[in-house]
Amino acid sequence: MATRMPQEPSLEVSSPGSAQAVRAGAGIAELLDAIASAGIRDPRILEAFVRVPRDTFVPRWLASRSFEDVALPIGCGQTISQPSMVAIMLSELEVDASSRVLEVGAGSGYAACLLSHLAHSVQAVERHQQLAQGARNALSRLGRTNVTVYHGDGAACMPRGPFDRILISAAAAKVPDALLALLPPLGRLVAPIGDADTQLLMTYQRDAAGELSVHESVRCRFVPLVSHAVS
Repeated sequence: MATRMPQEPSLEVSSPGSAQAVRAGAGIAELLDAIASAGIRDPRILEAFVRVPRDTFVPRWLASRSFEDVALPIGCGQTISQPSMVAIMLSELEVDASSRVLEVGAGSGYAACLLSHLAHSVQAVERHQQLAQGARNALSRLGRTNVTVYHGDGAACMPRGPFDRILISAAAAKVPDALLALLPPLGRLVAPIGDADTQLLMTYQRDAAGELSVHESVRCRFVPLVSHAVS
């Protein structure tokens, strides 16, 4: 990460717009520091966080906190995830420019927007109509044309697969079989697995023959995945 050389103090009075830009720049720098502290160095992921304004995906009254590395409420009992945790999930997912991605639990659309800068296309599912429409509106304002947000039960009524990468942004005791069925050979799925007290971020990888392997990543805490496909 580049560092800035100290500048001589200016006698000019900054306009409100330029002061806001300075605050935003400082906020992005702090956010990137938090992501780097989580061990994420992939320049494509870091660039996505620079390009996606998190304040677009939080309620207006929380916009001033959008650069903090914390989860924030977005309504309907849901949260926008901690940016460093999202970065870890994106790193585990190993998305490339040809990837067709499914996200289950889109919330306000933040992770889907980040994914849109990394993948060929993103289909995201959110069970709360209010959040799904808000996500569509935010993505439209940012001009993201390779993302489609659906309202529905993402673990039971998915868009047509298969998907090269699947991100589940809510916790369950296990990955629903219906989602694993959408994962082709060499496909990869990342999900928080566990109960309300203990969750681990897990990565599911199919090899060229379609055999599935699983490895643990980090401890995490997500809202539960609510679905007819999850008991």
